[in-house]
Amino acid sequence: MSLTVMSTNQDDTKKKLMSNYHVWLHLKCIMSG
Repeated sequence: MSLTVMSTNQDDTKKKLMSNYHVWLHLKCIMSG
């Protein structure tokens, strides 16, 4: 049970990190552009 929760939680964190990274890249492009 805890294993499932852990993996799901990790997946959620990865998704959040990726979306944050994409937003940051987008902002960087706007700033330099």
